[in-house]
Amino acid sequence: AVFHNGREVRSAGMRLLRRWTAVLCIWASALCANKIKSMSTPSLRSNWLSQTGWGSTHGVRRLPSRNRHLVIGHSTIRQKPSSFPNITRTPLSANIKLNQRITKTKRPKEVLDIAMKNFNKLNHINVVTSLHRIAKLDKDFFRQLELHEIANERLRNKTRTYFDKDLVESNVFAYPDHRDRLERLVLKLEQEVEKFDCRGIASILWTYASLQKRMSPGLEKAMSSGLRKHTKYFNSQGVTNSLWAIAKLQKKVDSDIMDNMIDKAMSLRKQWTPQCISNLLWSLATLDYHPSSLLLQKAETELKGKLRFFKPQEVSSTLWALARLSHQPQEGFWSALENRLDACIPYLKPQEVSNILWAYARIGHDPSNATTDALQIQCLRISRSLSPQSVGNIMWAFAKLSLSPSMQLLDTIERTTIEHVSEFTMQNLHNTLWGFAVLSVRNRPSQLFLEAVHQSTFRHARHLKPADIANNIWSCAVLQAQPPGQVMKVLQYQTLNCIHEFTPHELWNVLWGLATMAYKPHSVFMEKFELEMNNHIEETSMQDLAGIFVSFGKLSWTPSERILEVFEGELKQNGDEITPENVASFLWAMGKFSKAVPKAKTLTILQERADDFMDDFSVGELAVVLWSLAKLSQHPSGDLMTRAKNACGRHENYTPFAVSNTLWALAKLNDQPSKELLGKLEQQSYQLTKDLRPQSIANILWSFATLQYEPKEETMNALQEKCMGMVDSFGSQELSNILWALANTEKSKVLQRLVISFLRRATAIDSYTQKEATTVLW
Repeated sequence: AVFHNGREVRSAGMRLLRRWTAVLCIWASALCANKIKSMSTPSLRSNWLSQTGWGSTHGVRRLPSRNRHLVIGHSTIRQKPSSFPNITRTPLSANIKLNQRITKTKRPKEVLDIAMKNFNKLNHINVVTSLHRIAKLDKDFFRQLELHEIANERLRNKTRTYFDKDLVESNVFAYPDHRDRLERLVLKLEQEVEKFDCRGIASILWTYASLQKRMSPGLEKAMSSGLRKHTKYFNSQGVTNSLWAIAKLQKKVDSDIMDNMIDKAMSLRKQWTPQCISNLLWSLATLDYHPSSLLLQKAETELKGKLRFFKPQEVSSTLWALARLSHQPQEGFWSALENRLDACIPYLKPQEVSNILWAYARIGHDPSNATTDALQIQCLRISRSLSPQSVGNIMWAFAKLSLSPSMQLLDTIERTTIEHVSEFTMQNLHNTLWGFAVLSVRNRPSQLFLEAVHQSTFRHARHLKPADIANNIWSCAVLQAQPPGQVMKVLQYQTLNCIHEFTPHELWNVLWGLATMAYKPHSVFMEKFELEMNNHIEETSMQDLAGIFVSFGKLSWTPSERILEVFEGELKQNGDEITPENVASFLWAMGKFSKAVPKAKTLTILQERADDFMDDFSVGELAVVLWSLAKLSQHPSGDLMTRAKNACGRHENYTPFAVSNTLWALAKLNDQPSKELLGKLEQQSYQLTKDLRPQSIANILWSFATLQYEPKEETMNALQEKCMGMVDSFGSQELSNILWALANTEKSKVLQRLVISFLRRATAIDSYTQKEATTVLW
């Protein structure tokens, strides 16, 4: 028996021992054969064999052929049937036979039948084997039994449905005592749990995780004790399966147990299979256990070497886990991954496709064009199986990676959302909406899609989380699709209910969206928003703070003195983080605040930063800076104004907004620019005539008159033709400013048709301010 066991040694370093084992086996067999030949009767031979141990199943086997042979070790003795020794195989243990019967079953019912029939004979191994076999045959067995009980209860209460009736009468649930028998097995398992070794513990954890069954407090305690005691004896599959089960059951394990299991897994990393690697990383990610970067690097090294053997599900789970653990793989990993993905993509399921795209977006690595196209094709192939979560993740990933999906895929996603909108969670629904908003695809999404989103948002308003509210309002603002009034009210109400849970960036998105849609919220909303912003002012970036002030300006909301004081302190402390765009935004907001006058120190700091950024301002930002200073009646210093005018002369590509605001600011500040600069601004006005709006035209004409600058006749004619085509769009303020400008120019006689048209427009306007009325009569 010793020599026989020696033959089973698998270590490559034991080749010499195996050779000598074979030699000794042959020698011992020959001795044994000679000894048997020397014995005269079969009874003597049998007694000798049983005394020496050669009569066990290891050394002797009975052959069924007519000319039987006695096989001992490597030697064979040919004998007649009548003289063959009376040697029989040692009977197997009853529990081993029971285990063999259990593992050969094909249905959970057969397992339960065998277990209940031999219940008193079951040992702890038989019990865990039974439960393990049920989990392997049907992982939803417990869940189906729960549905069966619910259906029976409804039948008893006469509240059944067709689905319940079919469920109860189906073959699967023809035996109502399944649950009781399962509970008996579980109870017996809990009674004998102390007898299990490392393999039994791993099997129990895997079984409960697969069946999605909760452990009793006593069993949880026993499992923790067993893990603490037996972790050092686990093999690679046992430790990774146990970690997978703990993650699947969402159980909190003591940190020392977790550390020991991770250390044991890492010590066995040379024995890892692809499934071990996938289970380990997935478990760490699901348990939110962030190991050291060194551990992840070692795991990545093993992963990279075995990646070509990974199955599609293992590729998806591993990549998802690396993204969840915020691990940035090395460049060589991505090429190996995409080589494997090429073979796996045709076999990916919807959730696996969405997980891969989500992981790419989370890590921030752009897939190759070939991989992107292949993933899109696979999405279209499995479009009928796309779940709400898959749709949300796919749209979020494409938007995050700035990848443009095909129109066919967008149509599929839109159609799936409309058809199954009731099955979407608010997060998945608003991730899909956010993806459409970021991608800004023409004519997408459709009005039908937006209506479905608005209706679902209204129905589930109480379940909205801060991120959902922020994504909804921001996306609708970008898509220029303001929700109905009822939806806006419930969004506003829900924001107030959970305003303390918002991050600073989410608060800014909400306010920016409301301002962009020109929706003025209730004053209570704005007051609470100010209070919450004050609590998070230190966490708010300068970019978000500038956006908040711009939104205040668009909503014509004057912030309180407290907010302005906090802002001044933040500006002094973090002034180095400010950008040219931030300076322009802050100054524009200050100019829009009608009641609050910013402190001189605040304006001084902003002017100093504007002076520093003068060469970095875009033409639009420069126009905003000048407009704001003019609005605040803050005449810049001589050096700042000179540099500003020089910068205006250098810019070429003006917008209608920039040219009109620049001219208005120069006129308002009473700073006479050079004729060259005015000529350039006039030329820009002439070139942009087709895009000018009533307010821009009024500002341009008023500025020319104030600066006593006579534009060219072709410029005035172009402006006249533009005004004649949109005369009914002018309001009282624009009308009074244009008439005042025409009255102060010598070329007004050339523009008699325009004057007559504006005077007719003046009679159609119902209300004027006192200043406007006086100007028109003048």
